[in-house]
Amino acid sequence: MKGRAAVCNTPGKPLEIEEISFIDPRPGEVLIKVSTTAVCQSDIHGIDGDVPGKLPGVAGHETVGYVVKAGAGLTRLKEGDYVCCTTSTVGCGFCDECLAGRRSNCTNHGMMSSMMREPGRKNSKGEPVSTLAGTVGGFAEYVLIDESANVKISEDIAPEKACLVSCAVISGFGSAITAGVKPFSSAAIIGTGSVGINAIQGSYFLGACPVIAVDILDHRLEAAKQFGATHTVNSKNVDPIQAVKDLTGGKGADYVFITATTASNALNKLALDMCSPNGTVCKVSLGGMTPESMKDIEWMRSMQGFGVARKFISPMMGGSNIIVDIPNYIRLYQAGRLNLDSLVSAEYPLEDINTAVAKLRTGEALRSIIKM
Repeated sequence: MKGRAAVCNTPGKPLEIEEISFIDPRPGEVLIKVSTTAVCQSDIHGIDGDVPGKLPGVAGHETVGYVVKAGAGLTRLKEGDYVCCTTSTVGCGFCDECLAGRRSNCTNHGMMSSMMREPGRKNSKGEPVSTLAGTVGGFAEYVLIDESANVKISEDIAPEKACLVSCAVISGFGSAITAGVKPFSSAAIIGTGSVGINAIQGSYFLGACPVIAVDILDHRLEAAKQFGATHTVNSKNVDPIQAVKDLTGGKGADYVFITATTASNALNKLALDMCSPNGTVCKVSLGGMTPESMKDIEWMRSMQGFGVARKFISPMMGGSNIIVDIPNYIRLYQAGRLNLDSLVSAEYPLEDINTAVAKLRTGEALRSIIKM
């Protein structure tokens, strides 16, 4: 099978539209005809080389499409199924992690395990084409992917909305669930891109008040109000730690979510310092994860102190149980209780993908959709 793809050949350079070939699905795999893929900040990390990956490669991991070929040994999917493709996993259902409800940590079908095998894609030079920023490679007309990374969904949701659930929603809203946000608690969300917006939606849905959006872009902060933010803080203009404490009676937020793309150890410390003494910091963003930064533990000092019991968690893809959660999020959307429509800034054909990437880089777009 052959199809077009937006290929990254050089880190940080424009993507190039090329024809690549796909092998037939191996046991446990499916070949998906892509309908839509949303552009995520994690894709930019992959394209820029901030997240390790082999080149040439294809990014894109918020993908929806139809199964067109099925490998041997499948247990859930068949040709013709309409699916959300993710970088997470439905798990095996039987290991200790799955039985404990933590399917994203499955020990038999790990969410990144397929990256260890040959990618099954080649360019016109015969070179292997890997996936970047996950295991999907959705900036292409076809995706070769493990069955375990897909969830069958109802065809009565449009693909340009459904693809948002594959990452932005499960990562943001899912992190609010995993962090344990409770009614009447307070939440602060640092970074109001689409993942942060969904952490806001999740916190608001779970009953937090106040829900405080923190960013440096006024138009993003204004947009956050559409999704449940009760207060906004522009950290360029005021001390964000003091502002959050002022809004929470002086104690700090019970839950602080780091969703900013510029995440760093300094931002980790800021989040801990604006968190209540017994609160939880949840780092969702991939930003700032370098070998050097991971050796630096000075920021952790804010977790210590007499009477302090702060927690710092960093769930992958929100720690979501996608086989249950993705259909549930779609039901919420269809019931008018999850706002996906306002997340979509624009739609582009594949040949205009570099425009879509540029719009996300500048913060102008929440999510741009690539339609195949």
